[in-house]
Amino acid sequence: MNRLNSDNLDVRSNSPYFNADFRNQYLMNSRVVGIDETDLLILVGCNPKSENPVLNARIKKAVGINGLEVAVIGSAPQLPFNYLHLGNSTETLKQLAEGNHPFSERLKAADLPMVMVSSQTLERSDAPAVMNYINMLKEGTNLVNEED
Repeated sequence: MNRLNSDNLDVRSNSPYFNADFRNQYLMNSRVVGIDETDLLILVGCNPKSENPVLNARIKKAVGINGLEVAVIGSAPQLPFNYLHLGNSTETLKQLAEGNHPFSERLKAADLPMVMVSSQTLERSDAPAVMNYINMLKEGTNLVNEED
């Protein structure tokens, strides 16, 4: 659709906010199978247990077998694996993006970090800010691998 000069990519009234001009603007490097390879997963406003049980099982497997470290920004859901709750607000994501959060150093040290954002989070009024902070996370971290 982009090649046809159309920005009409979604017709839902509650469509999530993201810039879909280029695939890497919303996927970065990550794929679902990348969960098996990542060493740090940050869940932003999502609960994979209720939103995608198959994905949740894959995360649980990676936590148990590969030692995947999971951090959550947003409400702390009951998940079948251990995770670190970083905070509840967009302010937490802002601090992480600016490098002011205590977890920032852990994110910078991760070899293959991954960030997952719920589509429900991107339906909120502050969705542009959320995406801006997530894009800021690319600076100084390995969220985007230029070699791929």
